[in-house]
Amino acid sequence: MTETSERSSVSSVVEEEVRSWRGFADALRGKDREVFMEMMSMCRRYGVEIEAADRPVTSEAMFMTILMVQHKMIKWLQRQLSEY
Repeated sequence: MTETSERSSVSSVVEEEVRSWRGFADALRGKDREVFMEMMSMCRRYGVEIEAADRPVTSEAMFMTILMVQHKMIKWLQRQLSEY
């Protein structure tokens, strides 16, 4: 099973939290809205893990997910740059 298919299960807890940010998303313009929606998609992919964190405030686990994915990207970019 691939990482993508393993992460296909969307948590209702995450979906509820994403919906609660709808007003913020709607207030964003253009590229900012696109980036925000990409971040929410990242959280959906980690829905099972976010729910397993069992935090009283779901957005805390979502923020940690976003930070983790960004850190993974930074590490990947560092590896790519070190090859040059």
